[in-house]
Amino acid sequence: MSDDISGTPVVAGNLLYVTSFEVHALDVVTGRRQFKTRDVA
Repeated sequence: MSDDISGTPVVAGNLLYVTSFEVHALDVVTGRRQFKTRDVA
C-alpha cells in the first residue's frame, strides 16, 4: 500500500480489511494481499 491507512482495520473470516485510498484485503495468516478495490474508498 502506498498511502497511509485510514479508518479502523476489520477482520472478517480469514481476511483483514484496511482502507487507504483503496480497500485492501489481506490474508490474516500469510499477510499477502488477496485483493484490492479499484474504486476510491
